[in-house]
Amino acid sequence: MEDERIERILDAMSEGTSLRAACREEGVTHSWFLRRVKANEHGLRNRYAAAREAQAHALADTVIDIATEAGQGSVDPHTLRVRLDAAKWAASKILPKQYGDKVDVTVDADVKVAGYIIDLTAAVPPPDGMALPGDGQPSLPGPGD
Repeated sequence: MEDERIERILDAMSEGTSLRAACREEGVTHSWFLRRVKANEHGLRNRYAAAREAQAHALADTVIDIATEAGQGSVDPHTLRVRLDAAKWAASKILPKQYGDKVDVTVDADVKVAGYIIDLTAAVPPPDGMALPGDGQPSLPGPGD
């Protein structure tokens, strides 16, 4: 009996129903269900994670349904906007890599440097036709030069 109840909750979640609504429909609290997930009864953690992922996809599909409804003009646009925003928000929180707004701009590439490495500590040869001071090292002009 309890296994069947858990399966119905997971199935409802996979269809886009919230956990609270699915639990309410089965006559249990969401905390009752989450305690079982935490204890991993019946291998519930992986099944719950899979149901949450399916829920996010179902919510993304709901966005398309809501947009179709809006095109028919039979429902108040403000109501549709709230439903649309809620579905998008929930999907982005459940599966942020797939439905989130954050754009990943990291670059994963190898950079090859061609050419020579210059030794900046080596003596710099003078330009053609110029002599160096007595120690053979180039010098910067002083304050009186």
